[in-house]
Amino acid sequence: MKAFIILLLIACSFTAKGISLQCRYINDIQNKFLENHINFSSVNTTLQTRAIEQFVKSLDPQKIYFLKGDVQKIKRKTRKLFSDLEKRNCKALYDIYNIFKKRVEERVTFATNHLQNNFKLIKSSVYNVDVDNLPYPRTQKAARKRMKNYLQYQAANIFITEENIGKVVQHLTQTLNAKKTRVVSWKPQLTPREWGHCKRIQKEKNFKTCKPSKWFARYLDAFAQSLDSHSSYMDNDAIEEFKIHMELSLEGIGATLTSRFGYTIVERLTPGGSAFRSGNIKAKDKILSVGQKKKNMVNIFGVELQDVVSMIRGPKGTPVYLKLMRETEKGKKQFLNVRLIRDVINIQEEAASIFFIKRKNNRQFKNIAILTIPSFYGSGRFGMRSVSRDVKKLLKLPQTKKADAIVLDLSNNRGGSLDEAVTLSGFFFAKGNVVKQAEKKASRPNLLSDRDSSVLYNGPLVVLVNRLSASASEIVSGTLKNYERAVIVGGDRTFGKGSVQSVDYLPHKLGAIKTTVGLYFIPNGHSTQNDGVSSDISFPSVLNVEEFGEKSLDYALPKQIIAPFKSPPKELFSSNPEENWKPVTSGTITELKKLSLKRIEKNEKFKKIKQKLSRFQKRVKEKKPISVQEILKDDKKDKEEELTASEDFPDLHHLDEKKKKKKYLERADVEEAINIAIDLSLIHNKTKAAQSQSPHTI
Repeated sequence: MKAFIILLLIACSFTAKGISLQCRYINDIQNKFLENHINFSSVNTTLQTRAIEQFVKSLDPQKIYFLKGDVQKIKRKTRKLFSDLEKRNCKALYDIYNIFKKRVEERVTFATNHLQNNFKLIKSSVYNVDVDNLPYPRTQKAARKRMKNYLQYQAANIFITEENIGKVVQHLTQTLNAKKTRVVSWKPQLTPREWGHCKRIQKEKNFKTCKPSKWFARYLDAFAQSLDSHSSYMDNDAIEEFKIHMELSLEGIGATLTSRFGYTIVERLTPGGSAFRSGNIKAKDKILSVGQKKKNMVNIFGVELQDVVSMIRGPKGTPVYLKLMRETEKGKKQFLNVRLIRDVINIQEEAASIFFIKRKNNRQFKNIAILTIPSFYGSGRFGMRSVSRDVKKLLKLPQTKKADAIVLDLSNNRGGSLDEAVTLSGFFFAKGNVVKQAEKKASRPNLLSDRDSSVLYNGPLVVLVNRLSASASEIVSGTLKNYERAVIVGGDRTFGKGSVQSVDYLPHKLGAIKTTVGLYFIPNGHSTQNDGVSSDISFPSVLNVEEFGEKSLDYALPKQIIAPFKSPPKELFSSNPEENWKPVTSGTITELKKLSLKRIEKNEKFKKIKQKLSRFQKRVKEKKPISVQEILKDDKKDKEEELTASEDFPDLHHLDEKKKKKKYLERADVEEAINIAIDLSLIHNKTKAAQSQSPHTI
């Protein structure tokens, strides 16, 4: 049986012209989800309740739009939702849209008026961030009060960076109006006159202003999320992003964009891309207009980011025109018109990479290789780029540069291809079982093994993980731990995603469905589901809380255990003595842990992390609403340190390679992983020396 990859690309045999997602397809797509899902085979009352709850939650996650009566009304109108959808009747979905659109327009109108009426920050204002346990407001008066508190909370957070209340009001107003415009564009029932108007605008501006399929897509994604936390519906925009992520390639200008307060902003440039080569575009530039022709520029303020991206991307060799606004150091605005030629862009920053660092220990210099793998990319298509091909080339360097040890950095790696994880695991031992996957339609778990007897690296190996390491990265770290091939260090454990998804393309370009088809198990027979892979040596981390992990997600699947399927040593070790590796024993881990603990206790960075973690845990435990005064009393840096992991896991994409490497090495977890790698290499050297001096029988 051919192995699935976690996100399997299944080719679609339909070549018909794409059609928009409409009501009559909803039931068939729901049934398609149920064909392969590990837990559900047919719809039932429980699933219907879940789907409605997820839909409402996705529309109003902060509970600032719907009233309690609205939610009760929605539940009444959807009592027969699944049976109605089976009859191609979407009246309930239309009714939900009308309720939602009405409330969004009401709240946005109230909020924008409130902001324009001499808005000021009120330090005593409080906002309850524990939204899950927050009831919906009962009355319009209560809803307006909550919106005021929400605006105060948002304004305080923006004020930290802007320090100008006028700009804060402007940004919030733009964001709210963009929200209203977006919701209006989702109207699922359009009259012929409305369709005609939309088509005229689309022809003039080259982007869609009417997107009824988006409303149905949101419902289908909510249905998928009601099955489990990792099933989802992907529209064509999401499919394009998925392919880019798996293949690390696209056709465009080589710029990563973000949206903020209605503006499309250049976040970073890809070296080698046409935007980078032109020298005319910089990070933080705002894109005001886009055109396929110089005389046909379209104002994109307030346009959804995905629509802007679609306008800028295009076939290799074709031109695109941009109008930019850049703020100079003196605060003046500079406007530029730029013409770029689209090209094939390889996303190097998301690819595996390796570099070497020399550190002194006990008067000895140790050369440590740091191999970073941001994701397990690889589409399975012949000739396309994959992480295993890239790493296979990179692993030649530790030998030529005589590395004493390798740190394999899987921190923040959210997974990818299961096949790639199996192949990459096998680079560090001869042959061996890696993973079993259990599916609903299979009579027994399917075993995936590394059958290549070559060992690409047999030296000391340290694997760095944290609670954002998920899926394929858990397979690699779990397998290497089970076989005592590496020391696992970093956060207390990995994310805990032990499920397998397949991606099926729907006919007629109706999107794709990502369905959880089974669980996977590492060689000791344990699924990593919920519990993840525990570190042999754990460091203090702001991520070491239950809010980061599979257990915190809605409808997470339960963990399972099967019989162990570890391969025997005779398979794991090569017949060639030069390729053999030394197992990491419990005694070695104990020794490494003692050395690491001494360093951590003295390390100022880890002391700060402990303080941040303590404050975060206290706030979560108390579930106390946060006040504007609390937000403003700390400066920007303190605020970020307390509420996010940005200081501990910084975004380095906007830096050049030299600065990026320096910043990366300043991470406390990276520093300590390198120290452990040095310790491990010294322990291995001691063992080799002892073995060489021991008596031999002849």
